[in-house]
Amino acid sequence: MEDDNFFLQQAEKNVNILLIDKKYQEAYILCNKIIAKYPNYKVFEKLKKKIEENVERANKEVVEKTLEEMEILWREEKYADILLKLKHLTKLDPDSWKLQRLYKKAQQYYLEQIEESKRKFKKEKAEQLNKLLQDNPDQLLRELTVLEQANTKDGEIAQFLGGFRTELIKKKIAEKSDLLNSDKYDAIANLILSLKKIDSTSPEIEKLQNRIQAKKAEAQLESKKEFIYKEKEYIKTLIQLTKYDKAVQAIEELLKYIQLDDEMKVLLKEAQKKLYSQSKEQTIDSIKQSFPALKQNYSSNKDNFVKL
Repeated sequence: MEDDNFFLQQAEKNVNILLIDKKYQEAYILCNKIIAKYPNYKVFEKLKKKIEENVERANKEVVEKTLEEMEILWREEKYADILLKLKHLTKLDPDSWKLQRLYKKAQQYYLEQIEESKRKFKKEKAEQLNKLLQDNPDQLLRELTVLEQANTKDGEIAQFLGGFRTELIKKKIAEKSDLLNSDKYDAIANLILSLKKIDSTSPEIEKLQNRIQAKKAEAQLESKKEFIYKEKEYIKTLIQLTKYDKAVQAIEELLKYIQLDDEMKVLLKEAQKKLYSQSKEQTIDSIKQSFPALKQNYSSNKDNFVKL
């Protein structure tokens, strides 16, 4: 028991020495160790509370001193630095309304500062980029890439820079209007590939592709109409020349590729009907022509014929 008392008295002295030296962390750790081992010895509970009060007082002194030193940062409008320091100070005095108020104030000023910085950036860069758009599109593309890489986390700036990619695409489309109005679809496809290197997600490119696809479809439709028209004229000519078998054959061949319209159906019926009549007449004529020879053959070779 005496050993314990001696130990505890010495430990109490050690804690007080640490307090005098303002070594609060060491004193606090020592108190916790003694309390864990001797929970009924209340002296160290009081010492622990005293340490906490001293630490709180010391922290407040650090906060006030730091706030005074930060006055120059407020004058120089270095709000990013102010926010970092205030964030550290709130750890020392988390219940301080003063720190919370200053933090909100600095945060508001910082956001306004950023917005002003963005406005200046966009104004200065807009002049430079517009000039490059007119005079040197290739250099514009390189400049946009550099700026985008430097502002990857800023969606507003990214959108601003993306607008110049859109304008560059519009410019290149306008410059190639003759090509786009032609039927050189391979060259047009290469142009679209080059535009996608500027911005693969551009709505302008999508609109251009839709336009070209519609144009190709229209051209194919016109080509088909022209083909059908020529086939009709050819079939009509065959019918006029009484070449009904070839007319029917041409229509049946056409059926492999298209559905017959009403006019073609009429032509098919006409050709089939006339082909039937033509075949029938040819058969009758053939019989008539062969009848005299058949009659003579009968007279000469009656035994070879069978009567029904």
